[in-house]
Amino acid sequence: MNGELSATSRYGRGSTFTVTLPLGHCSKNPAQDLELAKLKLVNPAQYRVAIVDDLRSSLMHMRFLLEKLDLEPDIFDSPIEFLKSEPQQYNLIITDLHMLELNGVELARSLPVHQAKILISAALDSHEVYSEDNLPEKLFHSVYTKPINESRFLKGVVDALEVDSFEHNPEDYSILLAEDNDLNARIAVHMLNQLGYQ
Repeated sequence: MNGELSATSRYGRGSTFTVTLPLGHCSKNPAQDLELAKLKLVNPAQYRVAIVDDLRSSLMHMRFLLEKLDLEPDIFDSPIEFLKSEPQQYNLIITDLHMLELNGVELARSLPVHQAKILISAALDSHEVYSEDNLPEKLFHSVYTKPINESRFLKGVVDALEVDSFEHNPEDYSILLAEDNDLNARIAVHMLNQLGYQ
């Protein structure tokens, strides 16, 4: 492999082993590139998308991801600012769950009833557990944990905006779910139901 292996040792202090291997740089997973290349919106210009998050780096990251779908999202670092912006103009709202002024659930509940067609994605921190107690499912189209998985996030956006974009029929599949943790099993079943599987 054209690498190097070295060891240094000191009496009473221990040994240090060092392995150096020359590896090529791969910026992205080719399989993921292929999967993402299949995700296209038929007419991205027809969609208005808003991102609401009080963390600037999250706003920039999600904007970067949405631009891969040729979407030009409006970004808001304040849920109050977003609510003042005529939220009914948006087809998709992506919001963080935890913000100082309003949390994601409060923001969703603040939207007028006639906005039922607006789909909302909540971004959870990775240590949080999804439950119907902290995220009432009728308010949210889908749930993501941070750091956001690019492929899953973009698939969710395409699914939210163009339900017919996927060429799979859930009735064509049988899924065996083997999970010994009851909470994980309920979460997995909920996620499969969101994708149309029963």
